[in-house]
Amino acid sequence: MKYTLFFFTWNFMAVGLSRADHDWCYIELSCGPSAWANKFPMCGNTHQSPINIETASAKVNPDMKPLIFESPSQHKTREATVTNNGHSFDVKLKEDYTLRGALHPAIFKLKSFHFHFGAPGRLTKGSEHRINKKAYPMEMHIVFYNSNYKSADEAMQHDDGLAVLGVFFEVGAKNYVMQTIIDQLPNIKYKGQSAVFSMSLDDLLPRRLLSSYYGYKGSLTTPPCTENVAWRVLAQPLKISKKQLKTITKSLYYTRANDHHKERMWNNYRPVQPLNKRVVSHYLK
Repeated sequence: MKYTLFFFTWNFMAVGLSRADHDWCYIELSCGPSAWANKFPMCGNTHQSPINIETASAKVNPDMKPLIFESPSQHKTREATVTNNGHSFDVKLKEDYTLRGALHPAIFKLKSFHFHFGAPGRLTKGSEHRINKKAYPMEMHIVFYNSNYKSADEAMQHDDGLAVLGVFFEVGAKNYVMQTIIDQLPNIKYKGQSAVFSMSLDDLLPRRLLSSYYGYKGSLTTPPCTENVAWRVLAQPLKISKKQLKTITKSLYYTRANDHHKERMWNNYRPVQPLNKRVVSHYLK
């Protein structure tokens, strides 16, 4: 009992210091997902994300169209910046990518993409969405904003402002495109650090994966949890090796380099939220 009490006290101190930089976290009760609505009321609304997708209940919608993912120069590496933002590692590309199709007439521009994952060695938790209650070890969110608005910040203020592709990762063969990002992680160990490198998002996201997806209307999975996201969760996962996954879960910190307590980044996923009578659609080419 004494050991447990000591550990809890130390962990509270570490997380408490990190909260000086932001108002929410993942692993401490006072600032974790169950407390988000205290400071960000929308996090307590009824159309939140992520969700558990029950495939048997998903409705095949004949009006849904294929997702079309485009870039000016496919399969060519372009400059990218990866940043430790204190909650995940976020990648911004210099080149413009667009997404269109599904049920929305607008063209959406790429903002950035980031990752959610579990604890080191844990292969059964890490993704935010679940399929028939099954979690994957990692999930990538590719965030797009409606090009009818001048910027991503402006788009976030509107009901039709955002579209996000959710892409699962499962353990398997080495992912050589992901390795180009993983190689940069030693340079962004702490919050606020960035690194410039080159990659191709076309090579990371094969077009074949777009042939089957689930769609629903939800929210950002992080505060402020605005309910203006058209979610497209791909049915087929990408592969990543166990070694690569282990490197990701052991490389980063939620905290800054000069913080006295270093808080390692893992379990950065929000629990699934109630569906609340929303309809999940399924597109299969």
